[in-house]
Amino acid sequence: MGFKKASQDMNFAEFLLKSSMKKNRCLDNLSKINKLLNWDSIEEILVKYYSTGRSIKGAGAYPPLLLFKCLLLQKWFR
Repeated sequence: MGFKKASQDMNFAEFLLKSSMKKNRCLDNLSKINKLLNWDSIEEILVKYYSTGRSIKGAGAYPPLLLFKCLLLQKWFR
């Protein structure tokens, strides 16, 4: 089965918000964090303990790194 593929295409909301996204301090900070962290090593650890997505049955699972990043966003922007 494997994991779902993340689309890199811009959706309608991103298209409309593109001009305001350039001035967004939160996005600047997240971009800095993204450059500082070694996501590959974090993903390696997560995949080792994340058993979901290894079955042939069912729909594709969300990648563990994506779920981890969502968890971080939830904690940081609560």
